[in-house]
Amino acid sequence: MLSGSEVVAQDAVGRGRSSTPKVQQPAGEQDRRATTNPVQTPDSRWGRTGEPELRKAGVGPRTGRVRAMNQTTVVVGIDVAKDRLEVAAGNDTFSIGNDEQGLQQLVERLRPLKPELVVLEASGGYEKAAWLALWAAGIAVARINPRDAYHFAQACRQLAKTDRLDAHGLRRFGEQLKPAPTPAPSASDQELQELVRRRQQLVAMITAESNRRQQASNPAIRNSIGRTVRGLQREKTAIEHAIERKLEQQSSKRVALLESMPGIGPVTSAVLIARLPELGLLSSREIAAPGRGRPVYPPKRQVARRKPHLRRSRRPALRAVHGRA
Repeated sequence: MLSGSEVVAQDAVGRGRSSTPKVQQPAGEQDRRATTNPVQTPDSRWGRTGEPELRKAGVGPRTGRVRAMNQTTVVVGIDVAKDRLEVAAGNDTFSIGNDEQGLQQLVERLRPLKPELVVLEASGGYEKAAWLALWAAGIAVARINPRDAYHFAQACRQLAKTDRLDAHGLRRFGEQLKPAPTPAPSASDQELQELVRRRQQLVAMITAESNRRQQASNPAIRNSIGRTVRGLQREKTAIEHAIERKLEQQSSKRVALLESMPGIGPVTSAVLIARLPELGLLSSREIAAPGRGRPVYPPKRQVARRKPHLRRSRRPALRAVHGRA
């Protein structure tokens, strides 16, 4: 039997245990967490003190570099819709119509700001009027790929999507990445691009109607489709004559060089000039890199290989080279 004082002493040390149990750690690993600064550890959940704020919609990275650029330069972002333009210039945001009157107001409001760059997305042609009007007013415009703007917004944790947030996202895209301005084409090149686009539309319609005729069994429907195809072919021939006349009026060095190559005629030359406006401005390697469609393969450790990838905007030029324009 133990006395009262001995029982108290034994409870203090753990009822028969000589000391409180501890996990034995190697000397080199003791207190290693105490030597790590949690604020400077990006892989630690404890170090992401600013993450809740960054998760808010429309909040992007705030660094000293961005603030310095904002103090010296003015970049404007424009989100384009069919009928409206959402404009973000600094902290100011306004909306105007995507028409002739609205574009005049846009130029009048941007001229006093003297922006270094205006950034907008390629939006299926709805951005063309604003792009040309701003260049005519002497304001540089960068027409970027919507995919780039999307990935930039995801990197900035801009999860919400509204016209105003998209305009501010384009403004930040221009401030941080500074894309190269996209010069407006000349009036002659614009007409040639529209003729080429119309010819491609007619070719697509002729192909679609011809496929329908193969599936039709009713003689009346087959005759109707035949008349439609013949009318479309006449329109296609007229457009091709207009393309030839336009190329004769240009008489540029690009046209002469292209048509001097065997197998390159007026239609192929027009498609290449319309789809590759940088012809004559870049070296052979630079012009071949985006238009040749080089295969894109995953790392060597992966067995599966993807098919060669070609951007959609370059496919008409490649079809023209292979005689399928």
